[in-house]
Amino acid sequence: MYPGLCSNKPDGTRDIYMFECAPDGSGSTIYRSGFGVDMETARTRVVVPDPSRLETVKRLEKGESFEMAIKIDRNSEPRRVRFTHV
Repeated sequence: MYPGLCSNKPDGTRDIYMFECAPDGSGSTIYRSGFGVDMETARTRVVVPDPSRLETVKRLEKGESFEMAIKIDRNSEPRRVRFTHV
């Protein structure tokens, strides 16, 4: 599983999104955790979700895409993010 993004919610909490590719290449899965830790230094951001609370957002098959809006710390407006399993 790969660390992904933190999305700031209007109530001040964050969702942490993680990505996982199946070992056999059959698909990818996007997960969300509302619980976990993220820490940022000048050059690095570390994101650690609570694995017991991961929720599947979307499972992608070959050639399938999924878009979502992510609100990160440095931008006042959400950014569109597209995931595609190739």
